[in-house]
Amino acid sequence: DYFEDIFPHLPNDDGNIMAIYYNNLGFCYNAVGDRQRALKCYEAAQKWYEQCQNPTGLHCCYYNVR
Repeated sequence: DYFEDIFPHLPNDDGNIMAIYYNNLGFCYNAVGDRQRALKCYEAAQKWYEQCQNPTGLHCCYYNVR
């Protein structure tokens, strides 16, 4: 819940920061075994990475979903 509390304080005008946030949050959820929440975060990260046209970020996101 700590990381979810940070969300309102992030600069949502920078898509790369938002994508990194969601990707890292997904990684944390995956590490504690909450695969469903992790996948939702990875999907959100994917949308932000696509918006920013960041192929490297998309690759990391796809890798984490595997």
